[in-house]
Amino acid sequence: LLCMQPAAGFFPRRPLPLIPGYLRATRLRGGGGAVAPTAMASRIAVVTGANKGIGKEVARVLGKTPGVHAILACRNPALGQRAAEELKRDGCDVEAMDLDIDSQASIDAFRGKLQSSYPQGFDILVNNAAIAFKGADPTPFGEQAEPTIRVNFKGTVAVCEALTPLLREGGRVSTVASMSGALRGYSDQVAARLRSQLTRDELFEVADTFVANARAGTHVQAGFPSSNYGVSKALVIAYTRTLARQLGGRGILVNCCCPGYVQTDMSSGRGQKTPAQGADTPSFLALLPQGSPTGEYWSDRRIQ
Repeated sequence: LLCMQPAAGFFPRRPLPLIPGYLRATRLRGGGGAVAPTAMASRIAVVTGANKGIGKEVARVLGKTPGVHAILACRNPALGQRAAEELKRDGCDVEAMDLDIDSQASIDAFRGKLQSSYPQGFDILVNNAAIAFKGADPTPFGEQAEPTIRVNFKGTVAVCEALTPLLREGGRVSTVASMSGALRGYSDQVAARLRSQLTRDELFEVADTFVANARAGTHVQAGFPSSNYGVSKALVIAYTRTLARQLGGRGILVNCCCPGYVQTDMSSGRGQKTPAQGADTPSFLALLPQGSPTGEYWSDRRIQ
């Protein structure tokens, strides 16, 4: 996933000490064989977009965490099963299930299967699935806007709305955002609105306003930057705060992060971090101890 360096002073850095116990909690289990599935797991994790890249590496970390069973929620069933088998051979407690976050029918079917398989609920949701048009893609900017916002923002919201009711008290939501979601290139009015405590419906209004103006070629005049992916991630960051307020009463921690500039298909293999390194902060947020911050945007395990 693409992640640019922050503009000075844009996200005020608030250094937070690394939370004790995280490395102990994620120490790898010995042995190379597949571990016994689910029967011994005390926590169930769902990772979207987990057949490759950052999502797969997050599933690896969680699947090797004692007491955690990770579900690879993947759009492509064959690739999901292949990734799950690879992780099992590496000693991970995992399974694959089909999920296309761009399809409400798929989301509903996934929810039904999850609820049937784990009627007591689950504990960790990692929102990683996303799309990005390549820089050389000939699709006009205005035509890229709707699918990018639909998948990255509205699809993530749809997954959260379907699955968070199944999260057990004290659960975790960790969402992969990007520094491209920084509010650079916005008018003061639009930036201020995105920083405010917007409701879910108000965020959808902002999203639809951007898409309409992108199609009309008036998005810059309307106060938006020329980055469909960046706007989608700005909306995801804002939604993190909205969801944190909604779920706080159940002790559920909701955070998002920039994974860094990672060598994935989305970045065409460019980047300063490996997928395993990019998975570090999303995994860290998925395993935060109770009493940790919520509704925050993180990078390198620190609040920005």
